[in-house]
Amino acid sequence: MESTASWNDEWWKSMAAGRYATWIAGAWAPAVLEQNIPQSKGKWAVAPMPGGVSAENGGSSVAVTSQARNKAAAVAFAQWLNTDPAAVRSLNSDVGLFPAVKSLLDSPGFRGAAVPFFPGSKPNEVFADMSKAVRPGWQYLPYQVYANSVFKDSVGQALRPGGDLPGALGAWQDRLTSYGKEQGFTVH
Repeated sequence: MESTASWNDEWWKSMAAGRYATWIAGAWAPAVLEQNIPQSKGKWAVAPMPGGVSAENGGSSVAVTSQARNKAAAVAFAQWLNTDPAAVRSLNSDVGLFPAVKSLLDSPGFRGAAVPFFPGSKPNEVFADMSKAVRPGWQYLPYQVYANSVFKDSVGQALRPGGDLPGALGAWQDRLTSYGKEQGFTVH
């Protein structure tokens, strides 16, 4: 079994060649797949997360910095971009972002939309349903960058043949718990 670091050219080539059976990603993944490996159109499917629960995996934001020359106009634009029905639809249909408003998320037009990269299926149905399975109050760790950086040391190693995935997940959790406490966080 080969191992390839993610998000680089070699990884995309491996994805396009069918070397990976699954990719657990967010609702933004269809646009990313289409941009990076368009030749794999029709070879992917969308499925709910195992166990029926969900979490966030990425996200976007629009921010106005303190250095902005015209803060009021910038804030007004940000509010329009994320609340105006036409703007929100455009962010979804033209850019591939997950809907920022429930009215679009729950609309039959979004849920039933044909997504050409996934011919014959309705991936938005799965994404919309799974968005309702995100646990209330879920948030990234305040030290998520650290968590991501040590993932490969435990869980990543267990993904090889003969690896102990449950044991590796437990070791990762223990490491994150210790680190969080060392940094002064209350860890439950």
